[in-house]
Amino acid sequence: MEAKITNKTSKSVLQTEESIQKALNLAGAKVTAYALSTLDTDGKPIEKGKEKYTSKGKISKKYQTPYGETELSRHVYQNSKGGVTFCPLDNSARIIVGSTPKFSKQVSSKYSASKENRGRYISRSYIQDISNAGKKHQMNFEKICLLNLMKFC
Repeated sequence: MEAKITNKTSKSVLQTEESIQKALNLAGAKVTAYALSTLDTDGKPIEKGKEKYTSKGKISKKYQTPYGETELSRHVYQNSKGGVTFCPLDNSARIIVGSTPKFSKQVSSKYSASKENRGRYISRSYIQDISNAGKKHQMNFEKICLLNLMKFC
């Protein structure tokens, strides 16, 4: 994917820099949406464990990225019993609470709700949700890695 950015300069360097940041964030969000879309399935039935899942069709979801929010329609799957749905794209992209990995990393490392920090506002409760989910995900990942290592001992 190629992104082209057109930006007007101003006599104020601060205004120019803010305009550049806004344009870069817009381009970054669009390129991220495209990158995410490449991880989506084609909608054909899939097997997860011993269960067969079929697509409920493409369902729109908003993702938080380092560049701002982006929206994408992606396949969501469910088995014939109903219940919990599964999104292969979210799994493949390692989405945490609707956030891309880089955004999750930024939020958990900064833990700041300052708009000036990244050019956008993020509520403290959302930051806490991402941070807690990220810690849980990391602990589960480490446990799986440890169990896999123990198999070889």
